[in-house]
Amino acid sequence: MPVNALVSPRIRLAVAVVAALGACAALAAAPAHAGRTQVSVFQDEGLLQFNGPEAQRAALDEMQSLGADQIHVLVGWRNLAPGPTSTRKPSGFDGADPAQYPDNAFAALDNLVELAQSRDLELLFSPTGSIPDWASRCSAREARVKNTFTCDPDPEEYEAFVAALGKHFSGERTVSRWSFWNEPNLKSWLRPQYKRVRRRNIPWSPHMYRALAQGGIRALRSTGHASDQILAGEAAPIGLQSGNANSASMAPGIFYREMFCLDSRGRRFRGADASARGCSRAKAFAIKGVSHHPYAKGGSKGPTATVRNPQEITVGYIGRLQRIISQAARARMIPRGLDIYYTEYGVQTSPPDTFFGVSLTKQAEFINESDYMSWRNRDVRSVAQYNLVDDASDEGFNTGLVFNPNTRDGARKPSYDAYRTPIYVIKGSGDRVKVWGQARPAGAGARVEIQSGSGSDWTTVQAITTGTQGYFQVNVTGPGPRWRLKWTPRGENVDYFSREAVPRSEPRERR
Repeated sequence: MPVNALVSPRIRLAVAVVAALGACAALAAAPAHAGRTQVSVFQDEGLLQFNGPEAQRAALDEMQSLGADQIHVLVGWRNLAPGPTSTRKPSGFDGADPAQYPDNAFAALDNLVELAQSRDLELLFSPTGSIPDWASRCSAREARVKNTFTCDPDPEEYEAFVAALGKHFSGERTVSRWSFWNEPNLKSWLRPQYKRVRRRNIPWSPHMYRALAQGGIRALRSTGHASDQILAGEAAPIGLQSGNANSASMAPGIFYREMFCLDSRGRRFRGADASARGCSRAKAFAIKGVSHHPYAKGGSKGPTATVRNPQEITVGYIGRLQRIISQAARARMIPRGLDIYYTEYGVQTSPPDTFFGVSLTKQAEFINESDYMSWRNRDVRSVAQYNLVDDASDEGFNTGLVFNPNTRDGARKPSYDAYRTPIYVIKGSGDRVKVWGQARPAGAGARVEIQSGSGSDWTTVQAITTGTQGYFQVNVTGPGPRWRLKWTPRGENVDYFSREAVPRSEPRERR
């Protein structure tokens, strides 16, 4: 849940990161890809956009070796647009024409697309803010408040920007998966969150987002991307239930309902309520799924942690989003049967952040628990990991699987192995347990040993062959008290191990 990462990139990694990642990738040549039923999404803007081709290559090699299927990329409008600090759009500039953008504006993205394609990695592009000053419909003073360039984007200019991306990323460098904006229910990405209309504070960011997304959909459909996978949502998981023009956030439950023009009972707004929100003639969203960021308290808690209010939506409360999707389908605002795609998620660690996060061991466990909960929910079609390497600051966003060289010499966290080989063990009766797991990079047909023991004394209780995407779930009997997975990639002479897991109760989803 990075805040305006694209205005001032959070990490400028030293050459040591690239060298470390290259060394890691050399240890593990990428096995065959997993299946596509539940996509593994990876994201790291610093490595993939702001540190040059060498960092891009090393990071993609590493993500591929860990079993990623798809790379999520925030495409920053302000980063690409001409004259972003001017309040006047450049004379004669046509935002829908990629040839009119600055020279080499798309160079880093072009290289990323080519590198991803050569590794059979899919790309999900999210055109997002910050915005150029000339694209804001706010006053010059409001547009630049605290250097957060997110004030009331012009939807027509955004539509042109997406059209330019649609035209540019076609043909040999086609991108065929898209989602719109990033965390639009946060003031740091879209403001104002609320607006005074007819003496009432009305949720306003959903109205702005609806116009942006609909414009983005039109742009993609007009540039040859009508059959692409197009998602919408991308909301942050927490927020307030009420507010005013100065509010920093809006709870996602409110945001999604208002985005789909639904009242608190899940019915279409009518009359004055619809008019105030721009819903009187709102059209259905021609999308193929709803994207969401299901962090628990900014990544500082486990997936089953309780939330502050009934409008927040985390992994453990995803039923709330399922219900809204069903209501929106009944109201004919979206097609029926849409799935949920987690496109950003992570667990923050302490260290390096001594004030915000969980232990390294808990991060590994929570990542596996989140993946298990997502796997068992038939409506969730992707899991996500943000990011690969921690931020350069101890106080930054430290959800990576690898420490930043500035904080812990670029060492791997326990979550690195836990991500590559997830395991979650559920208590049964007596010595029986249910073991769920995945050889994420291997896909179907991998031989995995389920082992029981502790320390250096481990016994293989059962060997299984993985199914689609390297997943399996079996009931086994063994002494415990700890369990782990062991497998060897085809053609390699190295064993991979999961974390050591203790049996837990079945994770509970709440309403």
